[in-house]
Amino acid sequence: MVIAMSRQTLSDHPSRRLGLHVLLMDDEEGMLKVTSLLLRRIGCTWRTTTGGTATLRVYDEAVVSGTPFDAVILDLVVPDDMGGEETARQLRQRQPVPLLIGSTGYLDSPVLDNYAAHGFDAVLPKPYRLADLHRTLSAHPAARV
Repeated sequence: MVIAMSRQTLSDHPSRRLGLHVLLMDDEEGMLKVTSLLLRRIGCTWRTTTGGTATLRVYDEAVVSGTPFDAVILDLVVPDDMGGEETARQLRQRQPVPLLIGSTGYLDSPVLDNYAAHGFDAVLPKPYRLADLHRTLSAHPAARV
């Protein structure tokens, strides 16, 4: 998938910084880079992973170290590793339970129509705009909005 970001995507930047700690899982390096830029612009700290196995490990390490993630953005389709739905299912069994956001570029995904039934609190179709990311993460109670 080619990730294109227009000038508008970066300039439609909400003025309120969220201050959330976000874990971002995506198998596409370009998507990780773009989303990292967006997270920085809205005042979040973040870590990235490329699959479900690493996501669970990094999440658990953060909890043990006393710096749990407030939100986790999960790519639904990850070849050769655990995808977003299974990762979300396993994260729901952990404490604290973060805000779980499904992310996909497949607009025909059934998760987009009924994300709660698939274990998510929200979804972000790819590629997403800064305002969409900000609005979605603002749902977290710890967000400074």
